[in-house]
This record gives sequence, structure tokens and C-alpha cells, in this order.
Amino acid sequence: MPPLKIFKALKKILLSALFFASVFTKVSAQVQSFGNVGIGVTTPQPDAILDVESSTGDRGLLIPRLTSLQMDSIFLHHGQVSHGLMFYNKEEGVFYYNALPANSQPTSPPVWQTFPFKKCPTNFVAVGQEFCIFNNPQSAATWETAAAACQSIPGNAHLCSWAEWLTACQTVSATIFTGMTTGGGEWVDDATSATDALFVGNGTCPARGEAATSTQKQYRCCYRK
Repeated sequence: MPPLKIFKALKKILLSALFFASVFTKVSAQVQSFGNVGIGVTTPQPDAILDVESSTGDRGLLIPRLTSLQMDSIFLHHGQVSHGLMFYNKEEGVFYYNALPANSQPTSPPVWQTFPFKKCPTNFVAVGQEFCIFNNPQSAATWETAAAACQSIPGNAHLCSWAEWLTACQTVSATIFTGMTTGGGEWVDDATSATDALFVGNGTCPARGEAATSTQKQYRCCYRK
């Protein structure tokens, strides 16, 4: 190799080495002995694994921004979603995090929750920060018809599960459940066999029983968003 080309190659190697050495020096100076990192601060708070501060006072933290399609593809692409994984849905304008129960494996399908909690749709009432429920039971229908009616509501609506219905009945104003003593119970999304499903609230919140899915009963839809 001609001397000029050798010189240019050595120059590139030297400049690259100096660049990475400079970066490493700046970063390592902010990494404390107990393993936390500071960006914009020389001494990160000891109880924070990452302490970020804007030196100019006019900058914030920007987390990943995804579309709804990209959000749904996380689990399909990686085969897991870590507990607490967070991002911003730029189509809906809300933050999402994986609220998968602590005793569940990350390979389980994610349980997406938003914050701040999105407003309940019309005719729904909020049950804490977790979900919404119809404020009135719907006209009696078969179990299959009830489930299909809930799924037809735009968004993440579904026939309430037993756990959701019980939580709502025990925590939401009792006025929306006043008819349960005479209504014969309400369908919930818990099939007990190929032909039977669970109904709840026949007299009291915890009361439940089984009936053929062809039976006509009232029902409520729940909405998790």
C-alpha cells in the first residue's frame, strides 16, 4: 500500500479512537459506583437508576412513539412484552404501559393500560382507573347475542367478565345495579361449557349461577382503554 494511503488509514483509525475515548470519558464520569446514570447531571440521585436533567431548562424526555399497528406488533415480533413496557401512541394521544400481573410471564399476551385514563364512552361509567361498565343493563338476549353486541361497540368493548362485573357491583354507586334483585341475573363472559354460561347478580353482587346460552338474560358491556 502506498505511504499516502497508509497515512490516511492510520489517521482515520486514530480519529475514531479519540472520538470513542471522548464519548466513553463523558459517559463514565456520570456513572456512579452504585450503578445509576446521570444525563445532564454530574451526580445522579442515588435512588434513581437514570437521572435526566435539561441543562437549558427547556427540554423534556421523549419516549418511543408508535402507531396502533406497531403497538400490536410488539408481541408478535418479539414473542414477549416486558412488565411495565411503556410507549406513546401517537394516533390516540395517550401513553400505554403493559400492566401484566406480576405473577405472569412476559411471554403472556400484554395487558395494555393507558395513562392518564381515557374518558369512558357514552352510557358507560368508570370503575376506578381500570375500566368502564354500562350504567344500565341491556335488554335481555341470548349469551351469544350479548357478546356480539358488546364486541360491535367501537373500541375495546366486550361482554363483562365475572371479575369485572363483581368489582363494578361492589364499588360503583349501587343505583346502577338496583334492578338485579328482580332481573334474574346478568350474563358475563364466562362460558362454563359448550352450551352453558355464567350469569351473576341474581339478588346480590356475589350471587351467580349457570344457564343455557340460549336463555334470554340482561347483560352489560365493559370497556378497557
